Amino acid sequence: MREERGSYLIPMVLHDANSTISIKGVIINLSATGCRILSNDRRIRLVEPRILVGKVFLLDFDFHDLETSGTEGRIMNIRPGPLPQFDRTLGVQFTKINPLVKRDLNRIVMRDKARGTA
Repeated sequence: MREERGSYLIPMVLHDANSTISIKGVIINLSATGCRILSNDRRIRLVEPRILVGKVFLLDFDFHDLETSGTEGRIMNIRPGPLPQFDRTLGVQFTKINPLVKRDLNRIVMRDKARGTA
C-alpha cells in the first residue's frame, strides 16, 4: 500500500520514558510512518538538537477515532520553524505503532487527501 502524507493541526504531547520532560506541540504533517511536529517549547530552542535527536518519546495524540495510545516515536531531526526565533519543527519516525492503527491512519490520510481536507 502506498503511504500518504497529509497536512493537519493535531495537538500532541511527547513524553520521555522517565517522565522527566514533556514537550507540547502540534502535528502539522502526518503519515503512517511518522509526523512533523511544530513546537514553540522554549526548551527545544535552548538545547542542542543533538541532545534530543535519536531520543524516543511516548506520543500522546488523538486522530479521528484511532486508539493511538502506546505509540512511540524517535526524533529524527529538528529544524527552525516558520518563526525561527520562537519555534522548531521536529521530524518524528514512529518506532512503535499498532499495525492496525498504521493501516487505518494511512487510509484516513488517503481519504482526506481525496476530499481535499488534508
